[in-house]
Formats: sequence, C-alpha cells, structure tokens
Amino acid sequence: MVKITVNVNDEILNKFIEVVKMKFGEKEGMFEKSIEMAMKRWIDDQNQTEIAERQIALMRKGVGTLNGRKFNREEIYEHLN
Repeated sequence: MVKITVNVNDEILNKFIEVVKMKFGEKEGMFEKSIEMAMKRWIDDQNQTEIAERQIALMRKGVGTLNGRKFNREEIYEHLN
C-alpha cells in the first residue's frame, strides 16, 4: 500500500466526502476505499475510450475485405437494406 498526498479543489472534496458518507456511512476505511474505486473507474473509462477511438478509426478507414475487394461502411449499409 502506498501513501500519497494530493491537492484537490475544496468543493470537489467536500462533495466527494458527502457522497461517501451517504453511501457507506462513516465506517473506518471507506474514504480510502472510495478513492480507490474512483481511480479504478477512471482507469476503466480511459481504457474504454481508447478502445472506442481505435474502433472508430478502423471504421473510418473502411472495414473488411472480401476476395481483395475493400468495403466501406456506406457500401455495407447499402447491402443490408
């Protein structure tokens, strides 16, 4: 376990503490656990954003090939309708 010191906007910290107390009460260790949960959530969000951006880039380039012929998104939609 690592101990860190950070500077946080007072208003954001007070809102965070209020939400932690509403959710968990004032149980020992809940503030630290909530910080860890928030950090994990942020990491997951960043990973999902990166995955989505890569997929969008692939779609913009055009998707798939069939016998050497490339299809773009518009052509695929035309064949579906």
